[in-house]
Amino acid sequence: ATQEEISTVHKVYRRIKEDYGQYFEFEKEPFVVDSRKSRGSAMRALRDRLVDLKHHALETCPEQPTVCQLIEDCLPEINQLAQKPMITKAEFRKLLQRVIQGSKELSDQYKPGAVDSLLSEEVLGEVLLYLTKLGKVVTFQTERLKDYVVIEPQWIYTVLVGRLLSKDPLPPPYVTYINGYADYAEMCRILATKHATGEEAVLVLDELGYLIVRLPRVMVITM
Repeated sequence: ATQEEISTVHKVYRRIKEDYGQYFEFEKEPFVVDSRKSRGSAMRALRDRLVDLKHHALETCPEQPTVCQLIEDCLPEINQLAQKPMITKAEFRKLLQRVIQGSKELSDQYKPGAVDSLLSEEVLGEVLLYLTKLGKVVTFQTERLKDYVVIEPQWIYTVLVGRLLSKDPLPPPYVTYINGYADYAEMCRILATKHATGEEAVLVLDELGYLIVRLPRVMVITM
């Protein structure tokens, strides 16, 4: 971002604080980050601050349910086994069972029958919703994606949204659009990765409200 753009962000932030400061708690200064630079210093500072806020929230709220803590602790290994950012809830459950069975400590604590009853469809849905609120995963309530879970939320914002919304010059591939519209086939081709199809990527962005699919074109909502 240019210095002028950063200055504008600070002005808008101050105005929002003046208007809504009595209703919400605000940081002293806004975090200005580039969604494509996930390892940049600004992104690290934001991530560290979010971790601090999470710990504070957990300290001041009821203790995290045991099953939620169990699944959160298993997420890094589930990500490694899945090798893709979005999987079905059935796949998630199988991978979780595999992680538990591969850990002597966990397998001693949770026998196969206990895992089956503990992670029924109803319980797993509630746990994933809880982890969604913590920002650990992303789940959907709509019919089209209710059976899926994004186990790497950064995929949405660094890979998909970064390519879709950035106005800065980017190395290809990146999405180009005219008057708010892009070609559906081109967008699917550009957003596709070795871990997720372009159709899946567009569907996720559609569900999150970043665009509206009107074949053969796509209308980009946020610019």
